[in-house]
Amino acid sequence: MDKNELKSSLKPSDIERVLKYYNVDFFYNNQEAMQIETACHNRHGGSHKLYYYPDTCTFHCYTDCGENFDIYELLMKISATRGETINFNEAIQNLGVILGINVNGRMKRKKGFGDSNQSIGDWDWIDKLKRRKVHKPEFEYIDESVLNEFKEWYTLDWLEEGISLETQEKYGIRFYPEKNQTVIPHYDIDNNLIGIRSRTWRHTEKGKYYPLYYDGKGYNHPLGFNLYSLNENKNAIKRNRKVVITEGEKSPMKAHSMFGEENFVVSLCGSSMNAFQAELLMNLDVERVYIAVDKDYVLEPTHEYLQKVKKIARHFVNKVNVYHLTDTRGILGYQDCMLDADKESVVSMMHYDKHQIHNLDDLDNFKGEIAWR
Repeated sequence: MDKNELKSSLKPSDIERVLKYYNVDFFYNNQEAMQIETACHNRHGGSHKLYYYPDTCTFHCYTDCGENFDIYELLMKISATRGETINFNEAIQNLGVILGINVNGRMKRKKGFGDSNQSIGDWDWIDKLKRRKVHKPEFEYIDESVLNEFKEWYTLDWLEEGISLETQEKYGIRFYPEKNQTVIPHYDIDNNLIGIRSRTWRHTEKGKYYPLYYDGKGYNHPLGFNLYSLNENKNAIKRNRKVVITEGEKSPMKAHSMFGEENFVVSLCGSSMNAFQAELLMNLDVERVYIAVDKDYVLEPTHEYLQKVKKIARHFVNKVNVYHLTDTRGILGYQDCMLDADKESVVSMMHYDKHQIHNLDDLDNFKGEIAWR
């Protein structure tokens, strides 16, 4: 049995044992999916937006990480939040300790830790492992007819927030009445349906946005290999040579309600960005990139907020003109995005409340003091 066979042999009870070992909270939602605290980047108190998918033996973080990873990488990430750096080999050893497995040569599970006498033969591969470069996954395209199973209903909440009926129709929004969920289709740049997300309106749920689970099937997809609304807005981005990068799915929809076909806004569905996503935009010949992450500070930008901006900016600095949009006039509320403002304010922020990032050091001493120009 090799490392992949070991990983695929883990039962949900084994994953639970690992999480309990690190005091990481988790629960099974009403779709029977395991939702876990985002221990991949939080020491304590993260939201339950880390999912485990037993069919692929992978975890996916739907917030800052925005990527897929396996149990070994999770242990490395958890250790990092606790101030300890471990390599891939050490992660395997730690997994063995937690589950009562001796990974030094041939080994057996100890009694009381699942199946007994399960042997693992050649562990020489441990010393030969190399971290593999992340490549775009081969998406399994979804038959769009599944969307016909849901109602063309639109919530008053979104209409009052400024997402017009026309916009919701354009973006294929539906409603799942049995689960009280708004259904949000996700397409790749070539208009292939690759995933479906949902916004729950049940106040008893922890969190708001989840992969859709319908008729015994989950419609999750790796968010880190796509940009929401890029399929709709790629022409406007290419025509205007600029793009606004936001966190949530509502932002591109609000932008369409305001600006129609001149909408050049995309969403990360989180707050982190990777090289693959950046390349999608660079391939559209953008010359200006505006970073508009949510305003998760009260008086002035915090270190954590600026780190979010920096992690996105690093993909574009010294290649194109990069700006970050920040609220210097108290227009936005806590955790608002620029698209939560009215149209006049959005246009004003694009002109006046922008801070050009010439290099990443520009963000280290930034205090939100911008001269109007």
